[in-house]
Amino acid sequence: MSERANPRTEIVIDESGKITIRSGGTLTGEAETDPEPIAEPERRLYVWREFAPDYKSGLAVAIASSEAEARRLVVKHLGLRPDDWGPLTTCTLDATATAWAVTGGQ
Repeated sequence: MSERANPRTEIVIDESGKITIRSGGTLTGEAETDPEPIAEPERRLYVWREFAPDYKSGLAVAIASSEAEARRLVVKHLGLRPDDWGPLTTCTLDATATAWAVTGGQ
């Protein structure tokens, strides 16, 4: 019975971002890395005042990349789909200081 040696795989990334892959000393692949980092989507703060999921006015808040994503997050958190979202206010998270206040009654 003969033993077979597993070829060693070597992956090298040089200073320029070039990737070289060798297996058992034989070149098996080359690639270039993307020098530009992948941009994160801009996150915004979404605030719905007068949010009324159960006929009582409330407040809903989400941090998301889009209004659709923000609504999905709120629905997932509540476990129900509100009929009345109320007015929407948004701002970027790196915006100047801002504030909202909501009061409620019986």
